[in-house]
Amino acid sequence: MTETKQSGGGQILKLALVLLAVAAVIALVLGVVNEITRGPIEQYLNGKRDAAYAMVMPGEGNTYEEIEAGTYANDPSNSITKLCTAKDASGNDIGYVAETTFSGAQGMITMVIGLDNDLTCTGIGVTEHSETSGLGAKAADPTDPFPQSMVGLTDGAKLSKDGGSVSAISGATLTSRAVVTEIQTVIDAVKSL
Repeated sequence: MTETKQSGGGQILKLALVLLAVAAVIALVLGVVNEITRGPIEQYLNGKRDAAYAMVMPGEGNTYEEIEAGTYANDPSNSITKLCTAKDASGNDIGYVAETTFSGAQGMITMVIGLDNDLTCTGIGVTEHSETSGLGAKAADPTDPFPQSMVGLTDGAKLSKDGGSVSAISGATLTSRAVVTEIQTVIDAVKSL
């Protein structure tokens, strides 16, 4: 019996077609999984954002009217992704809520900041971060003293190391400074309205 050998080009073509078929199947599966998980992920993120809004601006029936981005200034790093006027159930202005994304020590931090009408911080809620567990991640823990110490901050907010009144998280000065600076950025933006 004689064996017939495929030429090198034929073997490469066969391997390329198999690889293309495998890649197409994997892409199809990933596309289907993406469609299935898109809704639940969006619901989860919206729920997390809504909880942060409720935490920084307590009250039943609050509503939020988005302020057009071009109407405020003093956001040099364009970190404010959404700024809203907060209204109580009766429609009275009770303050402002801002969604921000800014650089922390280990990556980006997404945070919601509340301000009352006197531009005093009513609270912060970190919704996403990649800060170090046990250090910078304390900024995202609502039971930790650091985020609780943000309540009551007013114009001129700074860390004590920078001449202000806020104590940094031990071992996480960069994260602490970024959070306090972002609160000041939101205060400055609201002042510009």
